[in-house]
Amino acid sequence: MSSSTTDKKPENVARGLKAAIHNDRNSDEAKQNAAQRLEEMGEEVPADFSNGQDKEYSSKSGSEEYDAGDHAEDDGGDDGKLEGNRRRGYKVTLKNPRVSEQAKEHARKVLDEADE
Repeated sequence: MSSSTTDKKPENVARGLKAAIHNDRNSDEAKQNAAQRLEEMGEEVPADFSNGQDKEYSSKSGSEEYDAGDHAEDDGGDDGKLEGNRRRGYKVTLKNPRVSEQAKEHARKVLDEADE
């Protein structure tokens, strides 16, 4: 099968390539290929990828801990609902096969501390 874009709408192809660049599940090689194809098509490569690094969507390294408090918003005093949502999130973390063992340990620790 050819990778030619002759029978496809160029704007849709470009949109898909830009999405590939921003998808953190894609390899660096796939992102580089998408950027190269965009250049060949005469399309603008996203500025945050100009040096081959997807800065906007870079993930934290596995050694850094995630703190849900960093992203919690003050919702006008509904702390019970916020805490319930937080606990449910940690419980889901324990069952998610894509979550690292380190993250699961952290979730267990948070849930254990909340039960005390």
